[in-house]
Amino acid sequence: KIWYPTYNTCIGAHRSSHQHPTSNFITGADDMFRPTEYTQVSVPCPNMEAIGNFKDSVVPQTKDQAIEARAKQGVCHVCGVTKTHKKKTFFMEPLTVDGCCFEGWCLDCFTMEDILKNPKVKARMKKRKKKNSSLTGSLAGSTISSVAAKTFGTSTTGSEAHYRDTPPLTEVSTVGSNDSILSGIPRTFTVFSTSPTRPQRQIYRQSLSKSIVAKHDVEQLILDMKNQIESSAFQASCCYDLASLDEDLSDSDLLTNAVEAILTAMKIHLEDEKVQRNGCLALHTFTISGDYASAMSSRSDMCSSSSEGEHSNINTGNCNLLESRGVVDAMVSAMKKHESSVVVNRKGMGVLRSIAYVKGTFPREFVNEDTIETISKAMWSHDESATIQENGCFLLQRFVLSLGDPSQVETVANHGVGAIINSMNYHLPRESVQCSAFMALQTLLPYPKVRQQVLREAGFGTILSSLFEHLKSVAMAEVACATLANLVTGVGDEDLENCLLDEADIEGITDVMKLHRKSRSVQMHATRVLESAVRSSLNSLKQSRTVRFVLKYAADNYPANCQDSCLIILSAISGM
Repeated sequence: KIWYPTYNTCIGAHRSSHQHPTSNFITGADDMFRPTEYTQVSVPCPNMEAIGNFKDSVVPQTKDQAIEARAKQGVCHVCGVTKTHKKKTFFMEPLTVDGCCFEGWCLDCFTMEDILKNPKVKARMKKRKKKNSSLTGSLAGSTISSVAAKTFGTSTTGSEAHYRDTPPLTEVSTVGSNDSILSGIPRTFTVFSTSPTRPQRQIYRQSLSKSIVAKHDVEQLILDMKNQIESSAFQASCCYDLASLDEDLSDSDLLTNAVEAILTAMKIHLEDEKVQRNGCLALHTFTISGDYASAMSSRSDMCSSSSEGEHSNINTGNCNLLESRGVVDAMVSAMKKHESSVVVNRKGMGVLRSIAYVKGTFPREFVNEDTIETISKAMWSHDESATIQENGCFLLQRFVLSLGDPSQVETVANHGVGAIINSMNYHLPRESVQCSAFMALQTLLPYPKVRQQVLREAGFGTILSSLFEHLKSVAMAEVACATLANLVTGVGDEDLENCLLDEADIEGITDVMKLHRKSRSVQMHATRVLESAVRSSLNSLKQSRTVRFVLKYAADNYPANCQDSCLIILSAISGM
């Protein structure tokens, strides 16, 4: 028997979907290769693939050694399996292979959304678009050459062959939106693969007078789906083609028929993960105006994106149509049936978020315990996906707004509070996730029982960590301070131990007040938080060197909002 180290790793599921993860929470990419304990076993370590190869001396490679070795081999530095680069004389060429990798990034370990956000990938795609501009002009005729048809999977002999040949969507994520991992190994490649990719197909299709975006082509596609409804592979491929449209469907009747065809395929082939995955992708594409890839690559991560930037590309008319055709129930059914599929859950929640933004709220009969539990399970099962966490927090907020009944809101809190706090901990640097989580908490905190639950779930410390992580953002400072102030309002003696402030916390709050001294909201809510510390952390207040200065400034400049709280705190510090 040999002593093998057990390692923390963010590859795969590391906890039950019903358990709170505080006991084995992974703080970041640096913890992937950190040994936590040693176990005597007589079989190979189960996490060997996740941390690199073992040498003959049974000494595991470090993180840097594993990354360097995999870089030399041209394989993914996360899973060590997928071939992502081709070795050349003086450099490693990033590969693009449908279903395997894109621009040197493994599609099994990273989502297309995160890959498209990478600055180096965007720069290469922009450079490639310029190089292809002259080529697309020469192909602007009404027919496609046999070479182009063979290369880009477009058939001129019939739509059915083209639908069969289109590669199925293979977006599977285990590491998802971890920016620290996504930045990965520095690359300076300028060459690219000639393998067909969706952006390349779009460049060519936009230059053709007759392509799949033409009305009669879409009608033929829908007709073929009805004629071959029993073939799950054919339905999955057709759904993928509908998701790859280069333009929005302006014809409402055509869009209605396309939605009905997709929903029928998803209902009949509920057990088939590919049909559900591509169906969710197609419906999500219908909710987005313009090119989806461009929309995702230009998406902002600022806190304001939850209200403006994130929803600037939503197609309001399509969302209303989808809601009227029963898409909401179809998305929940797909997510519930395929809990382990990150793409089904991510795209399904994306459709629900777009519809919720357009409609404002959901019907009360839809917001039941089963639906709330489905969203909560998706957040726990795929906590590595920032998109799922952000969408989940947004949906939980809309569930609360749709209910209004305190007894029903407690159901949302029971299933959602732990998931919200976990998403904040897991994606602490991600501002968009933090903002969506704050908005969800703001709608829950008016209920006293929910405030107690948030405090007992260590929510107070999580909110403080988020505030200090995004110290320079005035939008984040305002929403974080407001959430803290609402959380400690009317806190009982039994919960004082859950909202203690040490000297470092108080110094951090005073730093926020100094940095955003022109924000009335920050000054007002921060002083309310410090006022609550009079009961729980008076000694820490007395030891602070800067609290008197910032309180005096707040009282002098915002007397109507801060003067009373400041006087209470200063009197307590002085012992009066």
